[in-house]
Amino acid sequence: MTSQASPEIESGVHTREVAVYAIFSALMVVLTLLLIPVPQPIQFIGFAPVLIYVLGILLKPWRAFVVCSVGSVIGQLLASMLLGDYATLPVYLLGAFVARGLEGLLISALEKYVVRMREPTMKQRYARELWILLIGGAWEFAGYYIVGGPYYLITSAITMDVSLLWYLPVLIDLVFIPVAIAVIFAIRRNFQQEYLDRLLFLDKK
Repeated sequence: MTSQASPEIESGVHTREVAVYAIFSALMVVLTLLLIPVPQPIQFIGFAPVLIYVLGILLKPWRAFVVCSVGSVIGQLLASMLLGDYATLPVYLLGAFVARGLEGLLISALEKYVVRMREPTMKQRYARELWILLIGGAWEFAGYYIVGGPYYLITSAITMDVSLLWYLPVLIDLVFIPVAIAVIFAIRRNFQQEYLDRLLFLDKK
């Protein structure tokens, strides 16, 4: 005889999951909007990459993808509206989805198959996660270029090699990797959990 959870329990679990997604997505929006002006050619530095790195490592792929894509797209939408930049809004929104939404998915998928499904030592774990985050950061640059390069070529006749130079400053986000690793280490140490899925989503494993 198998036992089934009551509708009330199932509803509570779903409500919890929705709340967690909403909180992290809202945090992603805030960090996307929190921009620090810096000299050209970078223009702004934001803190959203830290959360993408952290959630990519600590959540399962689908969850990391949902939070990173929804939060990044909404954050980019609000940022563009606040700056009055409506002309390039479609390409910016698509870029946020491809570059940052898929970045969260990529980091989490690599974490799953390179770390979670194996039994590395702590030193091996963090070494592998460092490389995973470097790959994720490289994808962010590639994702923005894949979307923006053709767009500016078609709309403004700007060649792909010039666009490549424009998007190189995106790689500045790699400087946040040590910060993200420190945050990941602190979360694991304080909550005694390697990942957040059990803690936040009540996964059994």
